[in-house]
Amino acid sequence: MSSYLEERIKYYDKEYRAGRALIDDTQFDQLEKISFKNRSCLRLLY
Repeated sequence: MSSYLEERIKYYDKEYRAGRALIDDTQFDQLEKISFKNRSCLRLLY
């Protein structure tokens, strides 16, 4: 099951590819970075 953050990233990516950028590239990169950090932390816990 994906987290809320991962779902938002997928949604923003889908909209961007359809020509409807809802956030700019810098914001998207920040969301991806946060998501990656969260996944890395969760792997350390398990």
